[in-house]
Amino acid sequence: VVKIHQDRSATVKSDSRQLRGLLRDCVLLEPTGNFTRSVVHRVAVEAIDTRERCDLDWFGHCKIAGEEVPADGKVEAHWWKRLAVSEPLPADCELECIEMEIEGMDQGWGCSGDSGVLLTVLRGRSGEEVEDIVVPLDFDRQKSKSTSHRLEVRDFAGLCAPHCGDRLSVVLRSPHYGGWSAYCSSARVKVLMRKVEEVPESLPLPSSWRHAAEEVFAGVWDRLHDDKFLKIDRSHLSIEGLQRQGVFAPLRVTPTERDLTLAPALEQLTAPQPSIENAQRLFAKLDG
Repeated sequence: VVKIHQDRSATVKSDSRQLRGLLRDCVLLEPTGNFTRSVVHRVAVEAIDTRERCDLDWFGHCKIAGEEVPADGKVEAHWWKRLAVSEPLPADCELECIEMEIEGMDQGWGCSGDSGVLLTVLRGRSGEEVEDIVVPLDFDRQKSKSTSHRLEVRDFAGLCAPHCGDRLSVVLRSPHYGGWSAYCSSARVKVLMRKVEEVPESLPLPSSWRHAAEEVFAGVWDRLHDDKFLKIDRSHLSIEGLQRQGVFAPLRVTPTERDLTLAPALEQLTAPQPSIENAQRLFAKLDG
């Protein structure tokens, strides 16, 4: 096998010739090398662990460990104060889960639910960083009167998802409404990551590799009966994939330069002529 292509075809070498055919039509006769197995390592990183108490009121007055410090600014109706920033997330890892534990609460009277802690992500070079909110943790006495809060995040889809090299940050926020305030006495952020290592297999492989290959194929076949294992292979829906499988015949009429110049734009689009026989062969392969 010389190369495996994205359209699920393979280029194979036979004597001095190179042939290209569908991967499903190729039969592995003998392994000759470059075989690897995937080993998954799970890495736990204590990204943030701060125990200094921070108080922030509706004037923007801020104290950390009893010492007055300026707030970082106001975003819309809320004062912000950054509590801690992590080191860059390790490279070559995939983020699986973020666990955040916070000790804090709002002023304890009147309204509640508009202050709390933000988990944000900082990306870019120092001085040119972009900050996005990953998830907020609100102090809301109507939901919980406890000062201990725990949050777990596993869905990282979207533009705000942290990536390798980004830094995590914990921000205390409090609105500028009269009488409001909030505090945070400790913040801890733990990151669980997944790293996949490709380990080369030594040759020669044991003679049982053929039996193992049959077992793997049988397992995949059995799982097709369960919808949760079923995924759509869109390679057969692409124009290139259909052309390689001979579903469409090549055009027999080529428009002249004058036709392309004078004809309307929509009339210049010419669809390939279908080949019924090849299409039936394709569907027979898919059904099989």
